[in-house]
This record gives sequence, C-alpha cells and structure tokens, in this order.
Amino acid sequence: MIHAWLKRSTLWQAAADAALLALCCLALVLSGTASAQEAEAEEEDEGPALEHVLEFGASYTWHSAALGSGDYEFARYTLERENSFVWELETGHAARFDDSGFGFSTSLSRSLAAGFYAMAGYGTGTGDYEVFPEYRWDVGLGRAFLGEDTVLFALVYTREQSKIANYYDGFGAELEYYRDEHWIAEGFGRYEVGYPGRTTSLSGGAGLTYSVWKKWALGGAVELGSVAYELFDPEEPLVDYNRVAFSAHYQRYLRSNFGFGTHLEYEHNDEYDLFTAAASVFREW
Repeated sequence: MIHAWLKRSTLWQAAADAALLALCCLALVLSGTASAQEAEAEEEDEGPALEHVLEFGASYTWHSAALGSGDYEFARYTLERENSFVWELETGHAARFDDSGFGFSTSLSRSLAAGFYAMAGYGTGTGDYEVFPEYRWDVGLGRAFLGEDTVLFALVYTREQSKIANYYDGFGAELEYYRDEHWIAEGFGRYEVGYPGRTTSLSGGAGLTYSVWKKWALGGAVELGSVAYELFDPEEPLVDYNRVAFSAHYQRYLRSNFGFGTHLEYEHNDEYDLFTAAASVFREW
C-alpha cells in the first residue's frame, strides 16, 4: 500500500524550516577555527590532534505518480582522533508520508589492536511511524589491512523497531579498497529479516570515487535488490518489490577547512520512481 506523500499544511512551518537552515549555515560560516598558535600547540602534544567537523545540509525527494515530495534538514558534528576513534552526532527534521518529526542519532567507531575496529550506533525520533523509528541499533566489527594499498572490511548488525509492530534484523558486509592517494572502490551487501511474517530483503551494490586531498572528490554508486515487509492492512498484507538505484556525489573544498557537498540519487522500483537531491556545507577545525 502506497501512502500519500506529505504536503505541508501551513506556510509558516516551511518558512521556519528555511530560516532555521539559514541560521545554521550562517553560524557555520561564522564559526571560528583554531588559531595558528593553537594548531602549533596541538602538534607539539603527544599523539594526533583532535579534528572537528560541523556540517549543515538538507535533502529533498520527489516521487512519481503524483505522490508529492519530502524533505530532511540536518546538523551533524564529528569528532575524530586519527587512528583512535570517530564520534558522530546528528539531529534533524524530516517530513514524508503524512508524517513529520525530529530525529537524533549518534555513533562511535573505536580502533582496537592488530588493525581491528569496533562500531556502535543508536538512533530514534519523534513523529508517527514513517519518518523515524522507535529505535535503531547498529553494532559492527571491522579490520583494516594496511600496506601499499589499504583495504577495510566490516560486518554490521542492525536492529530497527518501528513505532508500530514491525521490526527487522539486518546483516551487512562492507569492503573498501584505497588505491594510491586518489581512488576508492567499495562493495556492499545487506540481508534483512522483517517481522511479522519473517519477510526477507536482499540488496547489494558497488561504488567508485576519485579524490584529491583537501580539494575535491567525485564518485558514483549503483545498488539493486529486493524489499519486502508486511503491512497491517487486510487489503494488502505484504509489500514485495524489486529496486535499482544510481547515485552520484561531489565534494569541493573552497578553503583548506571549508567547503560544500552535493548528492543526487535516482531509484526505480516496481511501485514508483524516486529522485533525491541533497546539499550541505561543512567547516573543519
């Protein structure tokens, strides 16, 4: 069953979202970075310095068959110490399928001995049941194989519970290959078991990115697979369709610590066509 896509009921809510995003972008541009003296002091400390990234962005989605559009505005903060840990915090507002709400997520990746690293994440949000889940947990274990080229391999488990009875267990595998200083190739696969009904979804894909350090990056990916889940609707108890998606992304540094990113994605499935456009600005210090 395809639900009607969300349409904003008042102009002031859309204006408030736009004003909030504009204020966030202004705060990002005006946010100070560490001074040269502070940077030199960090370099003198033992171990790598802490790196901070603050990012604000928005994505907009259009459906075929007159299903309308949706949007997501977010703020993301990342704290990293090279070869030690990466901590990420994100909050945002989403609207789609006659539902809207605010979401929150956080994740931590920690380096271990012998090239291993562990990951854990948690997310939740307000709204009914279309935009954010009741909760989502992600845990994973990976291994970095270092040499002339670098290979990263990770296994990830996900449990997501919706605000109704549906939930699923997901099992994913990710492989990244870093060739010299520019090329990044990736492959990924995912298997999900949904309840009730013990439905199964299987997907996989591959991507390629070319980057120049602290200047720009351009890449693309393709993903295909199946999606299945049960609805609590006697007229259509089972949703089951195939999908294929193509995406492209571009990131550009305007200065050594400031830039923007864009992302375009097109999905075709048995139910509808979906087009997504996203953009963000970021500041590092």
